Amino acid sequence: MRKNDIQELLNEICIIFQNELGENLLGIYLHGSLATGSFIWENSDVDFLVVVEHSLTQIEKIRIIQSLYTLLPQAPPKGLEMSIVLKSCLKPCDYPVPYELHFSNMHIQAIHDNIEKYCDNMQGRDEDLTAHIMVIWHRGINLCGPDIQQLFEEPRREDYLDSIWFDIQDYENKVLERPVDAVLNLCRTLAYLDENIILSKRESGEWVLTVCHPMYQTLLEDTLAVYKGERLEAVIDRQLAKRFVEEQMRQIREKIR
Repeated sequence: MRKNDIQELLNEICIIFQNELGENLLGIYLHGSLATGSFIWENSDVDFLVVVEHSLTQIEKIRIIQSLYTLLPQAPPKGLEMSIVLKSCLKPCDYPVPYELHFSNMHIQAIHDNIEKYCDNMQGRDEDLTAHIMVIWHRGINLCGPDIQQLFEEPRREDYLDSIWFDIQDYENKVLERPVDAVLNLCRTLAYLDENIILSKRESGEWVLTVCHPMYQTLLEDTLAVYKGERLEAVIDRQLAKRFVEEQMRQIREKIR
C-alpha cells in the first residue's frame, strides 16, 4: 500500500467527521502504529480518537457508523478503530475514560444485525482509552484540530499502569493462541516500566532484544518477523513464548502491584 493511499484514507476520515459533526468536532488524533511509524498494511489497523464538545445525537452516531463502514474497502484488512470522547473528559483525564461511540472491525456483525441498537449500546467507559491517550500525548499525530497539548493532558501513571494491566492480565492463558500480541505487548509494558518510554510493538520488541536473556533472542527475532509480515506465525516456538510471557508477567506484577 502506498503512502498516498493511506493519506487519502485519513483525508476521507476527516471529511466524514467534519461533514457529520460540524462545529461540534474539535479534533481527530492518530495513535497506534500509524502514529509511531510502525504501520504494516497486513497486520495493522488505523487507530484514531475523535474529540467533541457535546454529546452526539442518535442520528449523528448512525450516520458516522454508516460512513466509516463505507470506508472499509479502502482500509487495511484489520480495519479502523475509532472512539469518540468528550473534551470535558480529557482535562483532567478521567479513568476509565468515558466514550460516546466506538467503531472497529470486531463489531461489524453487530452493526449489520441492528445499527440502531449498536449505537445505543456502544457507549460507556473503557480502560484501554487511557493507554491510547498516553500514546497520543507522547507520539500522537494531529489530523485536524488544535495541538494535542491544548485538548489533552498526560494520564496519571497509576491510571496508565492499571489500563495496561487490564489489557495484559490474561496473557499467560492467551499466549499459545496469540503469541505475537502477547510477546510484543509485554515488551512494550517492560519498556515503560524500566525506561518510562512509550514504544510501538515493533520498537519494544527491538528494545527487548538488546536487553533480554540470549535464550529469548530467536523467539523475539521470529516474533518481530511475523509481526512485520516477513514470516508465518508457525515459526514461533509457542512453548518458549509461554515461558517468556510467564517470566515477564512475574516481573511486571512485582513492579506494578
